[in-house]
Amino acid sequence: MAITGSYGFSNNSDATHAITPKLIDTTNDYAVITDEAGKCVIKNITSPIDQVEVITFQGADWPQAVKQTETNAHPSDVQASRSCNVKVELKKRLSSSVDDTYIVDLPVSCDITFRFIKNQYITKDDLLLALYRAAGSLYDSDDSGNTRLDNMMMMQFNPNK
Repeated sequence: MAITGSYGFSNNSDATHAITPKLIDTTNDYAVITDEAGKCVIKNITSPIDQVEVITFQGADWPQAVKQTETNAHPSDVQASRSCNVKVELKKRLSSSVDDTYIVDLPVSCDITFRFIKNQYITKDDLLLALYRAAGSLYDSDDSGNTRLDNMMMMQFNPNK
């Protein structure tokens, strides 16, 4: 018996705009701060000591997932699940060319979390599909390449407005 899987949506067109990942050279540019079961934290050794970029990788196994509801499409509550997460923390530094004492750090962070049922039929391709669709949802649907981030920063989340 062959088992196949599919997702219920048919809008699978690739966008013409691309997100270009930044090269994160963990071998040469980062130092491990924490390395324990389920968690690894690294810091960018090329950034200033008071403006360090921190990246956290972590995951967890859950004997039961959160009960599924209409608004919570996480794994059902009858199977064990797993989550894995990467968090990037940055600091944007503002300074003045007129006043050397003016320094303001503005933190920015991004979390990417995958939650899935522990099953042999869930693969990295399923996680990548979820990631690509999430990234695609940050762009206008007209394929112009314009992001929705300005609206989202103003708490305007409806993509059709």
